[in-house]
Amino acid sequence: MPRKTLLNLLRDECGEASLTSQVFLVLGVGTIIFALLVIFREQLIDIVNETFTNFRGGQTW
Repeated sequence: MPRKTLLNLLRDECGEASLTSQVFLVLGVGTIIFALLVIFREQLIDIVNETFTNFRGGQTW
């Protein structure tokens, strides 16, 4: 019986470690995306404004 309990504990720890690494991965990717948005914010705003201006003016690409 103790061996079975030990295996269950090891599985739980591995599951928690896996979940923790996934959380860190998501946070890392989110941080990179946020940093890129901050860096290229002006360019993105210009693209969006130009797109809406073209649609309002009736122009097509």
